[in-house]
Amino acid sequence: MDKCALVLCSKTGFGGAERRLLRVYSEIAKQQNGICVIFQSSPQVNTMELMKQMGLDYSDFYSVRCFDTRRQLVNECLTGGYKALHFVDSSLLWTLLVILARFQNIRTLETVASVYLAQRTGSMKFRCLSLLLWNVVDHIDLLYPQYASKVERVCKASKITCTPGTFTDLTLFHPEKKQKLLLFSAARLSEDKGPQILVAALKQIADSIRQYGYQAIIIGRGYQENELQTEIQANHLDDIVQMLGYVSPQDYIPTAEVVFSLQRMNYPSQVVAEACASGCCVIASKNALDPTGFLNESFARFCNRNPQSLAKAILAYLELPQEQKAELQKNARIHAEKYFSIEYSVNYFSGLLSKLTR
Repeated sequence: MDKCALVLCSKTGFGGAERRLLRVYSEIAKQQNGICVIFQSSPQVNTMELMKQMGLDYSDFYSVRCFDTRRQLVNECLTGGYKALHFVDSSLLWTLLVILARFQNIRTLETVASVYLAQRTGSMKFRCLSLLLWNVVDHIDLLYPQYASKVERVCKASKITCTPGTFTDLTLFHPEKKQKLLLFSAARLSEDKGPQILVAALKQIADSIRQYGYQAIIIGRGYQENELQTEIQANHLDDIVQMLGYVSPQDYIPTAEVVFSLQRMNYPSQVVAEACASGCCVIASKNALDPTGFLNESFARFCNRNPQSLAKAILAYLELPQEQKAELQKNARIHAEKYFSIEYSVNYFSGLLSKLTR
């Protein structure tokens, strides 16, 4: 294969989409030469160490390059001999890069991973950038197939395909001895992910959490972090809720009994895949657009996206006999082994790169 690069920003860590793509490209690199990664980083971030913490293997890549300035990154992308560039979501930098790449006959691929971009909502700036970018990029990989028809209204349907589900590393994430942990994980803590709903729910059933001997932990950073910490302290939840910041999910998810998915869109959540592979019960917000079978009641429990409904679902889980909890955990791992293999995504992205560069 010709030289191709996955171009990512590592300034704020890696979200589910970034972790997923890095694992896919690592697998492609084992089969084909010329697969590279380019990071927009900063002096404060050790990107290689960050990859190690996330359990991401970079040994098979043709090259991994990190750049602190936009000028350096753009220069590398345009003069490094790449035939195709792949990036995630819309930004002013990616838009500029795609336009310049067209003059260099470099093909481009965008993964639309933000639900807001897929819905064409959010700020006017991002809507304008998205519309421009979708019309000049060579191919669009859409993470949320539910919104394909909306994206097709502004660009050619022939250049849009959908990510074939989610996956995870079934070796890195595997069941371990369970602790009485209720876990929420999001690389970026934002209202869209729902951490504020969890804290409000835990406030309602704090006495029951203590009675049953459980602890809740919140993984991630973001603009809601200080607000959540203040809410936890103000409601005297410090003894049952811990905020751990940006840590490695694989260090905590495998030992948790319950993992929450409270996003506006659960599918295709990387955390859900990691939770299932680790044998965790998933408590998720209901969403009519989630594909049938992505989550099911053999290992998951559902609630409306509000504190009262979530509190009720948590309490119902706590009251289950131990053998029923163990059955949920066993079923979660079975589901992961059946549906969350990396093979489908490797074939899909490898095929896209081959098509773009031929």
